[in-house]
Amino acid sequence: MKITYQPRWKEEFVGTRGENRFVVQMTMGNPHVFFPKESTWNTNPPDWASGLWNDAKTAAQQWCEENNVPFTIDDQAYVEFE
Repeated sequence: MKITYQPRWKEEFVGTRGENRFVVQMTMGNPHVFFPKESTWNTNPPDWASGLWNDAKTAAQQWCEENNVPFTIDDQAYVEFE
């Protein structure tokens, strides 16, 4: 199933896969996506997100390339599952 992304106010970058969503950091003044390391993603994911890090990362990188937004995998980046 495809993962899509949409920026959201308050510096959030929302990933959607089917009925499920997750949020990572996206600065807004100078847009930049900060994606969590795989170990952070796997700390306590819901069942639907387990094992999804690589697909989510790849889709985020693609979105960033298409929209000329820098992308960084960052030790301090977070993910929130909704």
